[in-house]
Amino acid sequence: MFNNRFLSNIETKITISLSYYNDGDHLKDQLSVFKKYPSNIKLQIIDDGSKEDPITDYLNDISEKIDVFRIEEDIPWNIPGSRNLSATVASTPWLLILDMDQIISIENIEKILKLPLKNPYEFYSFNRKIGKLNKFTAGTMLVSRLAWWECGGYDEDLVGNYGHNDPLFRFKLNRINAFEKRLNDIWVKQVSADCKLNRNGENINQALLEIKKNENIPDEKLRFTWKKII
Repeated sequence: MFNNRFLSNIETKITISLSYYNDGDHLKDQLSVFKKYPSNIKLQIIDDGSKEDPITDYLNDISEKIDVFRIEEDIPWNIPGSRNLSATVASTPWLLILDMDQIISIENIEKILKLPLKNPYEFYSFNRKIGKLNKFTAGTMLVSRLAWWECGGYDEDLVGNYGHNDPLFRFKLNRINAFEKRLNDIWVKQVSADCKLNRNGENINQALLEIKKNENIPDEKLRFTWKKII
């Protein structure tokens, strides 16, 4: 059973950052779950340039305890940029990037809050069920901000085309001797919440991934304008 009194005494170590893009229906689902989270988790939402269904249309539904940031430009597949912004504005030592199509129940949040989080060079992924298969999360992961920036963060050279952002980020983490722990007993609920952007550029990013593995040249970060909304 969830013990909110116990969790309220735990130091705030984790920011959950929800990546948002033109998806008000699933945003409402996430917000209904966020209301149940204890106060020692910081929450933030990054609107990645939504134009059809911007986050500003839902401000009345968003608790004042949630920080909201908006990227001004609608850049296709700006996943690396939005995630680097998440790490830039977060104030806690650990950051849990949450994709819109995955929901973490209060029971599983309780388990996450009990993780020791003593080694900044450990990062965590979680279990989920896709069809009949159990498959660990890709973008939804818990990472220390120390390791995030030491490895160079997400590579924004992959912006503009779909895919391979998370494998490259994991490769960069491994390069600084950070290692992944897959948590079988912590589950996220997988829902259908895919965006409508064209995925035809996946081969471009796949080729870039192989190039990037053999170089260690810092990429430019936050190639857009952004602001805090609330």
